[in-house]
Amino acid sequence: MDLSSAPRFALALLFLAPLATAAPCAGQAGAACADAPRARIVEQRRLDDEHLRDVLRPGVTLYEDLRLHRRFAFQPGDVLLVRSDELVSAAISQIATTPAFFSHIAIVGLDPQWQTLEVVEAGVDEGLRATALDDWLDRGVVRFAVYRHEDAAIAERAAIAAYRDLMTRRDAALDYDLRFDLEDAAQLYCSEVVTRAFAAAAPGAPRVPAQLSDVGGLVDTFPLAALGVSGTQVFVPDDLETDPRFVRVLERRAPQALARSAALDAALRAVFETLRGPGRADLLAELDAGSPSPAGILPALLHGSFSTWRRLPEPARSRLAVLARRVDEDARQRLASMP
Repeated sequence: MDLSSAPRFALALLFLAPLATAAPCAGQAGAACADAPRARIVEQRRLDDEHLRDVLRPGVTLYEDLRLHRRFAFQPGDVLLVRSDELVSAAISQIATTPAFFSHIAIVGLDPQWQTLEVVEAGVDEGLRATALDDWLDRGVVRFAVYRHEDAAIAERAAIAAYRDLMTRRDAALDYDLRFDLEDAAQLYCSEVVTRAFAAAAPGAPRVPAQLSDVGGLVDTFPLAALGVSGTQVFVPDDLETDPRFVRVLERRAPQALARSAALDAALRAVFETLRGPGRADLLAELDAGSPSPAGILPALLHGSFSTWRRLPEPARSRLAVLARRVDEDARQRLASMP
């Protein structure tokens, strides 16, 4: 494997270093208590990235790596954490006050009649859907992890519940929940699929995940306000990693994609922190003043993100187009400054 880009993405990991300094739990309850285990996970993943552990070879899909070469056996109810190379993917991963590595989550569902494994997920572009597991794995990723519930019986019931929930929905009920509302099941976002599946599998058990993330002041402004988000707590994929009922059984990373991913994360964190702080009004004015013509919007969004942008409410589109171009340019500059 060509590791000539290793110094560049290793340096990119320095963007993540401050995350590993969270204080120990020290008996605290609530979200603050999740900081210590998350910090340990972040530090370990940073080291694994740096030392090229569990890597995907360039050009190799998850299917080729896991099914053909390694014969990895997925089980019903396995939870899949994913990070792609799209700008929208980076934005989702950094939307909370605690930065994260993953941007999408899905569950390995089970068709109880035919006993087939199908990945059940919700995406902005296609809504709630199921895809045969091997077909779903035919993709490249930046990061991929599989988490497994400690109780196989609960996991299997969750797999069936996710599949049945999908099969009973029609029309608008299949659309993606852009409001990220865990309390309203009329529509689902990706993490909500997992929460509902395990709630149905183990009624009365604590919610999955054990702790949620906080978006802070972003709930009052762009981009979340334009989407109709009203709650400050959301389930981001990385929240599952601190739930003690789940164990990571597999992880893969694409070394050649880590540097750009880290640069995008850093650029978006800077934007979101500005929007949470006193510089919000000035930044929004810049985004409004920089609104491109329709012809200028497309180049910034075509990299896997145009279908997502098209699904968003009209008030959010122009600002998001300008923001996409701004973040992409910022990330390119960060990459260019690396040795």
